[in-house]
Amino acid sequence: MPREEGNDERFLRALDGLTGGEPDRKTFAGILDEVIADTDAERAFLFLLIEPGGFHVLCARNRDREDIQDPLRRMSHFAISRMLGEGKAWAVDDVRTDRRYRTEDAKEGLKSPLSIRICPVFSGEDIVGGVYIDHRFIALKIPSAGEDLLCRWSALCGVALALHKQAASLRSLRARRPLEAQPGKGQEAGTRGGGEPGGGNRIEFARELDDFFGFDSANPDMLDLFDTIRGVSDSNIPVLIYGESGTGKTLLAHAVHQASTRADKPFITLSCGTIPGSLLESELMGHAKGAFTGAESEREGLLVQADGGTFFLDNIEDMSPDMQTRLLRVLEDGRVRPLGSKRTEVVDIRVVAAARVDLDHLVRKGSFRQDLYYRIKGLQLEIAPLRERWEDIPVLAGKLFSRHDKTEEAPEFTKGTVEQLAKYHWPGNVRELENEMRRLATLGIRKISLDDVAPELAGRGYKSPVVGHSSNSLEGIVNEAEREAIEAALRRFGGNKSRTAQWLSITRKALYRRLRKYGIYSPQTDSAAVKVDENTPSEDAEVES
Repeated sequence: MPREEGNDERFLRALDGLTGGEPDRKTFAGILDEVIADTDAERAFLFLLIEPGGFHVLCARNRDREDIQDPLRRMSHFAISRMLGEGKAWAVDDVRTDRRYRTEDAKEGLKSPLSIRICPVFSGEDIVGGVYIDHRFIALKIPSAGEDLLCRWSALCGVALALHKQAASLRSLRARRPLEAQPGKGQEAGTRGGGEPGGGNRIEFARELDDFFGFDSANPDMLDLFDTIRGVSDSNIPVLIYGESGTGKTLLAHAVHQASTRADKPFITLSCGTIPGSLLESELMGHAKGAFTGAESEREGLLVQADGGTFFLDNIEDMSPDMQTRLLRVLEDGRVRPLGSKRTEVVDIRVVAAARVDLDHLVRKGSFRQDLYYRIKGLQLEIAPLRERWEDIPVLAGKLFSRHDKTEEAPEFTKGTVEQLAKYHWPGNVRELENEMRRLATLGIRKISLDDVAPELAGRGYKSPVVGHSSNSLEGIVNEAEREAIEAALRRFGGNKSRTAQWLSITRKALYRRLRKYGIYSPQTDSAAVKVDENTPSEDAEVES
């Protein structure tokens, strides 16, 4: 059946819009408006898959060309999981006959959708997201495969995401220009291949770092993470940050706040592990005068102080079960009642939480509330440890040194020093690097050699638990086995990374991270595997707003 002229005009108009520069959120809002007009849908959502699991909504629109608030609550997560399982377009004719497909609309007094259609968005052979449409009053038409308008719109979204990814790759490339030896400026060209500087695989350190609201990095995974945050800058989606101690979770949480529309509102932090459980409720909720012994005056709680802004919960895994329950109530209805008070206050906060351990594991153990976990896990971000961001080390070390040096000048590293620092395991991450730079700056050592740095950093008296360096440690054994498995799979499939990742049951992005971590040379390329082709689509392409 030939398509109507109007349909083609809409599609061509949206396609023409991609020629005006890097696609942003406004571009995708325009595409979804056309999707609604083209498919007679009531609502349209563009979502992207994220690691280690789940998805976030990049854009959501209704028939009135308005943004949809709390889009994650309007979508059927079960329908999305079915689409991902099938790997192709998925449709549900009557959602109300199967409770598994229901959304949270009904809980809020809204009418649940009657009909849902989802079409995957591909990057190469991988599904990176999807276009989701629904209608609450009529059944959406399900056309034959060759005449499905939604599929061509999802393909257009894939093109737009690829264009954005290419632009992000160019930014990454500029941030990682070759680093020449520059005496007196604290920079030194370095190589790293197979864990050994000066080896056959030459990898160059970054000359400059991307400054994302105070969080500096040129690591491609971190640049992808920055783009993810930019893509949800006007959303109130909760954020859950995972990272080892010392990686900068608080710094990234503040960057999330600064990148959002709440940037001019309060950013309030609560470290759940530093306040005794008996005082935590008063700290969180506040209290009235005379609420307990010592409450000589009324005190405003942190949740009320954060009203309109962002509330950051650091080390949320340390929060007691009782406080988890109280926090959940606030997140559900936005109401706070101070201790000893009959007055209830309504707050509008965006929650950002950070954890050092996998909360899903704690949920399975029964030590963390499942319903609270699902409330805070909207967008999950994982900060790479410093050992996987070795390209940042020379410039980052110089910045940290300057911060503590009286002259605020960057140091000079002698030959081989930064390569050795890049080989170190950094169990304390950036915090450990800063402590070392503070010590050297305090001692007035501005030309840093291997003799100046701490023995363990220089490899004297300490062996880093990296493959080939500490095979007698548990971590070394696991790393060595993982590296051998990856190399064997690469040989088996002739360097084809998609098939290698599938064989290993990991995502392509996870494979690239391990190639970088171990400095594995890919037989399909003429350079080290850690020099990833910037045009290779990532598994979770994001859009900058």
